[in-house]
Amino acid sequence: MFIFEETPQPVMKYCLLYLFVIVFSFTASGQNTSDASAEKDTLQNVIISAFESYHKLLDVPAPVNLLREKQMQQTNNLSWVRAMNNLPGVNMDERSPGSYRLNIRGSSIRSPFGVRNVKIYYNGIPMTDPGGSTFFQILGPYNATSIEIIKGPSGSVYGTGTGGVVLLSDVPDKSGIRFSDTYGSYNTNSMGLAANIVNDGKKISFKYNRQSSDGFREHTKMYRDVFSMNATLVNREKFKLENYFLYGRSYYQTPGALTLAEYKANPRSARPHAGPNPSADEAKAAFTLNYFLSGFKMEQQITNNFKNYVVLYGAYAQNRNPNFRNYSRTSEPHFGGRTDFTYSTLVNGRALTIDFGGEYQHSFNGQRVYKNNGGEPGAPQTDDEIQNTQAFAFVQAQLELGKGFLASVGTSVNFLDVDFQRFYDESLHYKRSFRNEWAPRLSLSKQINEDMTVYASVARGFSPPATSELLPSTDIFNTTLQAESGINYELGWRASIFSRRLFADVNIFNYNLKNAITQKRDASGGDYFSNAGKAVQRGLEVLISAQVVDRPVGILNGVSLMLSGTWHHFAYKDYKPGSNDFSGNKVPGVSPVKLAFSGDVYFVSGTRLNVSWLYNGKVALNDANSEYASDYFLVHAKLYQRLRLGKGNTIELFTGADNMFNTIYSLGNDINGAVGRYYNAAPGRSFYGGISLDL
Repeated sequence: MFIFEETPQPVMKYCLLYLFVIVFSFTASGQNTSDASAEKDTLQNVIISAFESYHKLLDVPAPVNLLREKQMQQTNNLSWVRAMNNLPGVNMDERSPGSYRLNIRGSSIRSPFGVRNVKIYYNGIPMTDPGGSTFFQILGPYNATSIEIIKGPSGSVYGTGTGGVVLLSDVPDKSGIRFSDTYGSYNTNSMGLAANIVNDGKKISFKYNRQSSDGFREHTKMYRDVFSMNATLVNREKFKLENYFLYGRSYYQTPGALTLAEYKANPRSARPHAGPNPSADEAKAAFTLNYFLSGFKMEQQITNNFKNYVVLYGAYAQNRNPNFRNYSRTSEPHFGGRTDFTYSTLVNGRALTIDFGGEYQHSFNGQRVYKNNGGEPGAPQTDDEIQNTQAFAFVQAQLELGKGFLASVGTSVNFLDVDFQRFYDESLHYKRSFRNEWAPRLSLSKQINEDMTVYASVARGFSPPATSELLPSTDIFNTTLQAESGINYELGWRASIFSRRLFADVNIFNYNLKNAITQKRDASGGDYFSNAGKAVQRGLEVLISAQVVDRPVGILNGVSLMLSGTWHHFAYKDYKPGSNDFSGNKVPGVSPVKLAFSGDVYFVSGTRLNVSWLYNGKVALNDANSEYASDYFLVHAKLYQRLRLGKGNTIELFTGADNMFNTIYSLGNDINGAVGRYYNAAPGRSFYGGISLDL
């Protein structure tokens, strides 16, 4: 067994101080009644915006999971990783502090880093650029009040993509000021400040988050600053205008993946010097990002039956990335808009809703690559410009059929043009229009009673290669890569039982994928992509949320539990690269089994305890299935104490521990890494403590 270095003594003292205050408050007066009863609510009544439906979660005929602010705050206030990983079918990796990878049903096979093949919206604004990539790492743990995750192809309303859709909402629900500060192991600090004004239907919110860390591994320092402002400019009976603004800058060092021997010898080490390839420290490998996003959303009630919203936005990203191969500088501006018209009426006394609209995005990116001279740009190697134009039009109808049946049918037609031009050394001009693709979706749900619904759906997904897949870090433009597509069949069941104290969500799916895009790495760490013929993806996903105690009983004010389970069988069906035959092999990077549990205990004194654990099965690391990352089991805990400071003001002290049993595991493996470089060790046992003030 490997023993990680224990947490420094100052951090232990810091956390023990908070623990003492919490225990003292708990044993003191019981007059400090918690707000837990107000927080305790089950999922069935939450309104979901996915597929423009605005139905209760119980009635949404689609595989949708929801994270609310309460669930996000159960973790260490440093990232969404733990909260995301508690959901079935969803995995979020943190390869090093600040470097995230989001995986919905195996989509990370296309993501050596970042987020690809998953469409992300921020307050209705397309955050994913028309090249198919999202700078998810710019977001801090305070940049959303709720997160909806749609799993599987959703092109009928959201355009291209086979992985899924994430809808981030950051809208205040009450006036006030919140300050939060967290300090923990590895010199990690996260500070958040928010000021919200809610008055007469108008809302304005200012948020700032500063985060820094030395990291668990060598060469993993990071910092991030994020500022956001959301405002309702006009809110009349039939007209509403909102503005959203987000600016962030981040820097994080990239330690590189280790071989198994290096991982066993010292999991905290960064990638060493090997042959002609420099070490992480010699290369000064890091990623610097400046990011800006701003947009307007206008909603208008045209008639009693007809309404419309329009989103217009602009975004700009500037990157600097010295790495093991080279030094790249990119400028990535893009702009676009989205509109949706909704017509509602009654047909023979039954509700009919028709949505139609479209989305348009255009980017004009510049990428220059140089030799990496110890973290500084050297001799120029390439000078490229890439323009992407992506657009789609959609239509969707939902009709009540009577006797509890609800039918939804929708489709979109998608367009993507890529214009690539290389100016330096050798001239290359390449234009490509991906074939116009239809992405239909049909679902049928049956409401058994007001507390139980079953549904079935069939949807076609279409996902063209992202710009970063056509032009990966090898700097060789791939003119042969094809779009992947497939048909997904889904069955689901949702129920609220035992006097609505238990909510269950179960879905099974079968997805047949053609031309699946897979990622590989060369010896220098450069990534490149190819099509893998056919793949089959099957799975079962379960989420159970329960209120075991929902009223004061002795010293308890409430007990809530959440359990999720995932079983995935993803395998190549027809994949014969070169002389190899990987048909029947598991798709790498996908865990076949994941189990997660989270429990909250509320005390009448204002104390709250959260305990969670996660089991993740072993993962194939390459197409040949010759190497596997070990399974792992993690246990986390967080203890809070809430104190009242007069009417409407509270202070919350908290302390916690992650990975309490010091498990050694790799999070964010480099799939198909050359010479066996797969492993990115995750932090060992760590502690944190902090304070949150609400006024």
